[in-house]
Amino acid sequence: MQVADLRSLDLDHRRFDKVFAIRVGVFRRGDPTREFAALVRLLKPEGRLFLFHDEPSTGADEVGARIEAAVLRHRWNVEARSTHVFDGGEVACVIARPPSYSAARLIRRAKVAVAL
Repeated sequence: MQVADLRSLDLDHRRFDKVFAIRVGVFRRGDPTREFAALVRLLKPEGRLFLFHDEPSTGADEVGARIEAAVLRHRWNVEARSTHVFDGGEVACVIARPPSYSAARLIRRAKVAVAL
């Protein structure tokens, strides 16, 4: 595991199956356009982004809804949104796939259809 700032992260063009973002406030407030662009470069087309955030001042449902809205605004595919009680507090979790996931899935289905 590596903890780093997305904009300064240099991984020699490697791509990952999963990326975890924990307590990254820009996803629930502000404009995460640069962060989503960096994540598209880091994730494989079928990879998953796991966004976790806890916010003591508001409920986890509201935080999860804000994160989900940001994900959808950037044309990512939301697989799940949930809240969990963890260590006495609530945590919001949004699982998403990059915009390229839909295209990769369609191409894979087309290849299977042609092979049949």
